[in-house]
Amino acid sequence: MGRQAILCLVTVLTVLVGTSNAEPLTLHPTRDTGISGHPREAEYNNGRGTRLRTAALQGGDPGFVLIDFDRGALAAFLERHGDDVSAKLVLHVRQVQGGAATIEVGALDSASDWNEGRGAFSQAQEGEATARMAQHGLKSWTTSDGREVDTFRDLFYDPATGEVNMVLNSSTIEVKEADRLKTVEIEIDRELLAHLANSEHCRGLVLFHRTEGVKADVFSREQRGREPKLVVTAE
Repeated sequence: MGRQAILCLVTVLTVLVGTSNAEPLTLHPTRDTGISGHPREAEYNNGRGTRLRTAALQGGDPGFVLIDFDRGALAAFLERHGDDVSAKLVLHVRQVQGGAATIEVGALDSASDWNEGRGAFSQAQEGEATARMAQHGLKSWTTSDGREVDTFRDLFYDPATGEVNMVLNSSTIEVKEADRLKTVEIEIDRELLAHLANSEHCRGLVLFHRTEGVKADVFSREQRGREPKLVVTAE
């Protein structure tokens, strides 16, 4: 085999190896917050809290975790690698009280953008996200078509039917009291990943559960080394 042919073969093999071993994309949150639906806490902001709580979606004291990532970087990665990707959401459990709960993940779609805020489960300042408003005192939560709703939960949940109306991930994760300080992972559907990256009105991911009496907390991005991560891998 001639020298030129060998060089061509080496080049082709290098490209193939490089493609099959593409560096995973690891995204840390650009913003996150906990949303409390308890009537007395509906105007609280938790943008700087280290504990983000989920509580029963359908109850009178619901709790949600809202996380956003660099969607531009995600979109660019998906464009380079097409459908040949897998993804996982990595969470660090802070505490689970009251039993076990199955954490679900979906996409928050809203015409209203939200601000993380600087509260630590305290009264919101102007512009900070709460259960009542995407931007306290400035902007209500609205559906994708601009319809105002009373609370964050109303964007995707109908208490009359129990229906959750959002792009919902097919995989879930059960957390329990023994999982305190452990790391858990949720496989993320390609559909949800593409929606997060490319949908005009997607404002991030929402974590919630449906088990009455259980409070399940994860660490926020303020807890360095235990913050959530979205890891996307080219297959």
